[in-house]
Amino acid sequence: MSNLKTIINNAPSIFGKLTEAKMKEQLKTLKQIEMVSMQAKIPINDIDILKLFRDKPGKNLLVTDPKEINKRLFEFHNVNKAMVARANIEELLTFEKRIVTNMKKSLPVTTILSTLKSNLDNASHYIRKEEENLKYLKDQKREYIINNSKEDYEQHVARYQANIDFWKAKAENYPASEARIKAYADGSGVIQDLAKITMKGFWKFVQIKGIKLYFMTVNDVILFEKNTRQGLNLQKNMGQYCVELDLARFTVKVMPWKNNIVNGHNIHPYVNQGGGVCMGNAGTYFEQARQEYDIAKSMDILGTILSAYSTAGGPYKPLVEFINESYPKEMSAMAKQYYAKRGESTILKRVTDLMALGEDIKETSNGLSKTLGPRERRPRRNNTPATATNEAEALADIEPEFDDEEFDDSDEMDDFDEDDMIDDSEEEDDEEGYF
Repeated sequence: MSNLKTIINNAPSIFGKLTEAKMKEQLKTLKQIEMVSMQAKIPINDIDILKLFRDKPGKNLLVTDPKEINKRLFEFHNVNKAMVARANIEELLTFEKRIVTNMKKSLPVTTILSTLKSNLDNASHYIRKEEENLKYLKDQKREYIINNSKEDYEQHVARYQANIDFWKAKAENYPASEARIKAYADGSGVIQDLAKITMKGFWKFVQIKGIKLYFMTVNDVILFEKNTRQGLNLQKNMGQYCVELDLARFTVKVMPWKNNIVNGHNIHPYVNQGGGVCMGNAGTYFEQARQEYDIAKSMDILGTILSAYSTAGGPYKPLVEFINESYPKEMSAMAKQYYAKRGESTILKRVTDLMALGEDIKETSNGLSKTLGPRERRPRRNNTPATATNEAEALADIEPEFDDEEFDDSDEMDDFDEDDMIDDSEEEDDEEGYF
């Protein structure tokens, strides 16, 4: 099997002697596959690129027409995505017993509910305070505008009103948060959220240790930076990441997983050396999700942060300075354990194995069938690939979008040691080791 990053890093030896122009065409094809697969959440890492995108039989050269590239990519995805999703859900369900056991045993429900109630009380206090501030400001409108400006007055009114709306939303979300925690306590709510996360395609759940949840990015994360004034048009493959979500404190730590590139000891522009994440403007939304103890929403926000790049506000390290070297090696210790247990099987193999199961695919007793929805009919083995959707054509000339957000790097975390990820000494579990 030839995966995308391996081909890009070894293009001359794989494609053979080509003119400079033809080599550029091949690399452009690979960059397009890389970009579109990430943006459309198509799991490309396990696909045999040379086989799927081969231009002519018997040769390793790839097709170069953008529409044909997208056509093949989306045809493959349309035929296999339902089965791939079910295969990943099947893997998630192998953790069902441990999730239920660990949540019942270790989740500090009383403490969490007490914190939620305290947040509700704070919300009521801040709503009253901001409403008083807003009323006072409006009562003093004429004098305030004379001493300052109409624009300044309007900005303060908008700020007070936004704060009021924010705290009201927190108060309104309290009943849902309380119900969510109670569902987490028996494990069912955690499984439901992990299924939602898995079905969206950016993250894959890989382990639970105590009440720490571990995820990997399904694809390599691709970051872009375009600045015509500086002559920059970057597209960098950052590799795959692992995230630890600690439910005791509801904190996240981002760590290397596979084929990561670095700038010093930083593995991502928005991740500090301790694995802490620079949330930027998304910090408000993440903090709200954290205070609501919403696993699915938090991982959605984190995925958005890791897959976008902007220099506005200043990342920890600029993208242009990340170099094509593995950190700390090609694969983290946790990833090695994961693949040693499950093997680096291709998507095609997982789909084939799943199809062999027929209709006897188990579903959890905790109601996961509702998350999965109605069972789709299995594609026949001699199926002709479905016609590519208009989405493929629309993405033929796709350009990455850039989000000019400001980033707050005030919360530094301590340097992390990768060995901390696999230390069993402080956590109790029913099985030895991670996997």
